[in-house]
Amino acid sequence: MGFGWRQITEKFQGEEEKSFVAPRALVSDLLRRTCDTSTWGEGALEAEDRPMIGQERAEEAIRFACSVERPGYNLYVVCPAESGHLKPVTRFVEDLADRNPTPPDWVYVYNFDEPKAPIALKLKPGRGPEFQKAIKEAVKALLVEVPKTFASDDYIERSEAIDREPNHRIRALQERAAAEGMAIVSEDDDLRIVPLKDGVPMDEDDMARLPYQERRRLEAIIAQLQDELDDIIANLARWNRLSEEAHDALDREVGKEVIDRHLVPVARDFAGDEKMNRYLVALRNDILDNLDLFRLTDDEGLTAIEKLTGGLKSKLAKYAVNCFITQGDRLGAPVCVEQAPVYGELVGSLRTGTALDRPDYDFAALHPGAFHRASGGYLILDIEELLSFPFGWEVVKRTLRTGHIQIDTPNQWLGEYESEVLEPEPIPFDGKVLLVGSRYWHYRLDRLDPDYADHFKVMADYAQDMPRTSDTEQIYAMQLQEEAAERHLLPLSNEALGRLVEFAAREAEDAHRLSLHRQPLINLMVEADHLANADSRHQITSGDIIAAERARVRRLDLYRERSHDFIHEDYVKIDVTGAKVGQVNGLVVTGLELAFGQPCRITARARMGEADRPVIEQVVDILSEVDESGPSHAKGVMILGGYMQAKFLPNQPLSFSATLVFEQTYSMVDGDSASAAELCALLSAIAQVPLRQDIAMTGSVSQHGDMQAIGGVNEKIEGFFDICKGKGLTGHQGVIIPEKNISDLMLRDDVIEACRKGKFHIYPVSEVERAMEILTGMSVGKRAKGGVFPVGTLFHEVERQLESFEENRRRARRPWPAKARGK
Repeated sequence: MGFGWRQITEKFQGEEEKSFVAPRALVSDLLRRTCDTSTWGEGALEAEDRPMIGQERAEEAIRFACSVERPGYNLYVVCPAESGHLKPVTRFVEDLADRNPTPPDWVYVYNFDEPKAPIALKLKPGRGPEFQKAIKEAVKALLVEVPKTFASDDYIERSEAIDREPNHRIRALQERAAAEGMAIVSEDDDLRIVPLKDGVPMDEDDMARLPYQERRRLEAIIAQLQDELDDIIANLARWNRLSEEAHDALDREVGKEVIDRHLVPVARDFAGDEKMNRYLVALRNDILDNLDLFRLTDDEGLTAIEKLTGGLKSKLAKYAVNCFITQGDRLGAPVCVEQAPVYGELVGSLRTGTALDRPDYDFAALHPGAFHRASGGYLILDIEELLSFPFGWEVVKRTLRTGHIQIDTPNQWLGEYESEVLEPEPIPFDGKVLLVGSRYWHYRLDRLDPDYADHFKVMADYAQDMPRTSDTEQIYAMQLQEEAAERHLLPLSNEALGRLVEFAAREAEDAHRLSLHRQPLINLMVEADHLANADSRHQITSGDIIAAERARVRRLDLYRERSHDFIHEDYVKIDVTGAKVGQVNGLVVTGLELAFGQPCRITARARMGEADRPVIEQVVDILSEVDESGPSHAKGVMILGGYMQAKFLPNQPLSFSATLVFEQTYSMVDGDSASAAELCALLSAIAQVPLRQDIAMTGSVSQHGDMQAIGGVNEKIEGFFDICKGKGLTGHQGVIIPEKNISDLMLRDDVIEACRKGKFHIYPVSEVERAMEILTGMSVGKRAKGGVFPVGTLFHEVERQLESFEENRRRARRPWPAKARGK
């Protein structure tokens, strides 16, 4: 065997580590960054809301997408609706919309050529209601003016003049017959000339008794008058037809005068494009063709079915105007936030009719959708809500692809024919769609739907938190005060707002940033408002916020309480005193509604291994072997092998075998935040040096031994503190955390107070070696010039044991010597 580890250590065994200084715990001032509200002033908090800070990148993306006048430049905003970002997004878009031109009004009118297909007419902004009123007033005036005009003396005289000629000839013939002593009588549906005797028509017997000459005279007169009568009768049908035509011409002439008197001013005010002009001409002609409707004063002249289905009012409904979309007195473009993007709420709705309740297609039943209201402006949709409703996503894509808003029903979308459904003319969509949702849905749609990238070419990524400075704290507080006012809550004191700011920093898991997920804070304000009102106070105080927070924890604390009870009752074994070899208290975060931390016993065992196997294969993660750990945890365990290989016995292969496990865990374990604790347990198991059980630790470790930041640091510290407090604080207990996590600390008041009194300690470390020094009370040692760690250091013991493993492995492989033969 060459010049090995043992010879080297013997040579340098006098070089012991002299400079070990145990790391110090954090002072209590660093355990929570409080909010200084003394400089705010009550009046300052009542000012108007200021823009969000830290969202310049997202706002730049929104501004860019909204300014590009090309198809497809719609926007996906990475900002979950429940996070509270929707409000600032909407406000920013509204500010952009105020600078844009106001879109036109749209009305639907009756299609006199095809009643199933109402016509969409465009008007200048705000003029839709004026056009609707103008048409309504014109029709209303015609209902009064038309009957009066047709009842006037002038009309009656002109109408009677049309019937004058046939009536005059008949009367003249009657007068001549009377002068001859005759009359015109009806016999068997025929008109005949008969002589009179004493005013009574004579029959054939009476005529036979007359003298011959008298009879011949009368017969000649009768024949002449009968010929004239037959001629009149023969021409009567023609005269009636001409009379009807003349009456119709008179009615249209008179009707035109009345109609034009009321519709020409409307045409003068609203005529513009050819489509509007065509409608006004069609309206005038249809009213002219249906003048009889305007001559009725009630439902007289209507059929029974017409009376049943609404009477005269229903017959006149086609002359109404459906003011579909109006901008009113709006200045700028609209911004529509659709909270429930069901099919009909997106593209509008229509109603079907039957022969009894709607004899004509009722275009007044058309109602606008979100796309109509947002046309010319911006439509904001929550992507998760949109995808939860049938056909919602498809109708958004169709509208963006065609550029028109098609009002139809889901059945029509499926290709089912509905005979009684309107087919209104589509209205153009000239606006931008903003989808608001999580990053997950953006990438999922981009991957699964090839149309997505064509329609949503820009992504705006809203930050989930903002920098925390004295200025941003006050801005944040102002926004919370405004939220309270909008929800009709009591005003909050500065101290209460400061407490909420601190809560937001804890939610951000960074004392120097503020979470922009507002809903948890809003919930706290609502619950604190309830407590303040219950005490008949007129302001929410910091005490109300604290009480509301504690009450919420109390409501959700059953799972945490039972988990900790199992530890206190030793069903789950956790030691918080003493020291043990190969065992350390790691920290995990669990829970759903309420996340909480608790310790977990991590143990390691080590023995000699095989030199021809990679080190990473010699450290066995038992949870991985039984499929109870995720890939992140498995990666953390494999990093331990890389650390060991680089740190110890650099000139010879390592031959050890080790097992690691989270004791008494019965669910999936993932994440690498326990990898530093696992490494400490492994080093302890190899060196046979005990680790303090009153110190828990959390942190991820790199192959170089650097302690890396982890999440949930506050919950983890508080979880171990609660266990120690339940078992009894000794004044020596504490938690080791990565130094990078100092800025994340926003601990509970009781934990800070215990640290201030020296009953609990928080140790920040930058390297896993410093953690081992705290857990063992030994210096890890620094490799000396001769290439070995000084005697009495931790790493000296680790390397000594690893060398022992290697010697035992080689010894086990030597062949047994042959037994000496006896003589």
